[in-house]
Amino acid sequence: MKSIIEFGAIFVVGILNHMIGAFFYSKRADFQKSFTATENLLRYWVGAISGILVVLLVALNQPNGLASIGIITNVNAMNEKNPVFIGIISISFYIIILAGIQRLVNYFRKIPPENKIDLSNPAVSGLFQYQSKLERLAYLTVLPFIVISEDLIYRGYLVLMLGNRTDTYLPWIFLSVVLSVIIHLYQGRKVSYLLFQATAALLFISLTLWTGNIFTPIIAHLYYDILWTLGVWKKENNITTQTVIHSKGKSFAYTVFIAANLLLLLVSLMAVSYVG
Repeated sequence: MKSIIEFGAIFVVGILNHMIGAFFYSKRADFQKSFTATENLLRYWVGAISGILVVLLVALNQPNGLASIGIITNVNAMNEKNPVFIGIISISFYIIILAGIQRLVNYFRKIPPENKIDLSNPAVSGLFQYQSKLERLAYLTVLPFIVISEDLIYRGYLVLMLGNRTDTYLPWIFLSVVLSVIIHLYQGRKVSYLLFQATAALLFISLTLWTGNIFTPIIAHLYYDILWTLGVWKKENNITTQTVIHSKGKSFAYTVFIAANLLLLLVSLMAVSYVG
């Protein structure tokens, strides 16, 4: 009964929330524009924090505690398989391989390189809602929480915890990959998009199982998302953008929000180190 309640809580707060968001985005590419940049930042932040807290609460009630979802606090164990090094190197190779495959496909299909921004993709067009430097910096400080929430749910809980609990990983790996693809369907339903999401999910799961450390896929995932986000913003010259000037009060609020997020991330890392 306890396991059912735990799964239900994580499903409702985390997975269902992601699926509902993906549904609305798939129905309306401009769904994000129904909210202001500030409202979207708060929506993402609250959703991510809620997912993180639920998974942590479930993990703390397990015999192995936080280790049950891959939060390794043993410094020696982390040094053996450094999550930062492994995560960045792994995702870098993944990006290089994808770029190579894309070039080969374009070459044989005689497709010229595409430098324009695909504004039909909600994930892309949504980033341009953040116009000012403060808005973009705020988004970058919310992004780690989004990534941490996703990896804790789909890799830490679904794969590590449930896999260890049932002594089998395969069904949970399959479920994790399927759910990861579903919640990203709004980004596109082409075979290439589906394969990308599935292979990315498998990569993050592989890193989780190989190192037993959830920080490894988090680092890889976050590194990729930051590069992708900055890459999209870099191409903004291809579209018409509007300069946004905030009032002093709003600028102050954004500054406080950014500082609070950075402080929360720092305190969280220190807390994990202290527990170890």
